[in-house]
Amino acid sequence: MTFPCPQCPQCGDRFTQSLPVAYEAGAGGNTRSWRSNRGSCGTPASEAQIASRVTPPARRSVIKPALLLVVVWLFLGVPIVSVMTTALRAAVAHTPTPVDSAPDALPPAQPASLARTLVSFTPPVLVLLGVSGYLGWRMNHARRFNRTAYPRLLADWQASSICKVCGTVFRPSET
Repeated sequence: MTFPCPQCPQCGDRFTQSLPVAYEAGAGGNTRSWRSNRGSCGTPASEAQIASRVTPPARRSVIKPALLLVVVWLFLGVPIVSVMTTALRAAVAHTPTPVDSAPDALPPAQPASLARTLVSFTPPVLVLLGVSGYLGWRMNHARRFNRTAYPRLLADWQASSICKVCGTVFRPSET
């Protein structure tokens, strides 16, 4: 029992192949001509060239943004928090107390106010939070894509065929 190949909607030929099979055939670096020499338009293409054209849909990476988030927090977040903590401790430690204001003591150095210290660290903290928020959004977006859109795209790709004569990619159920 033989199953006929689906007919190409562009040229009407039945010299077709499913996309997964076409991709597998060309992924090994085959250089055989894919198109027939029956007067098809265009130049003959190798199976590897056609396979590069019919690659399966790719998943989006969740690991790359997560690793980048860890690197950002290690190289930016930890130093910013460390310096900010030190500066805040210094600002709190230099506030005048009754012991410091004794008449025989030297006048205290001009202390950096707590508000000025907090304001000076606002831009780096906002940048750090903005980058972290963006990377978190990228991870969530990739996870959602991989859960919802990727299975549909892969199913469409697996159900499609390519005509070996004219190179048209089509869904056999739609013809």
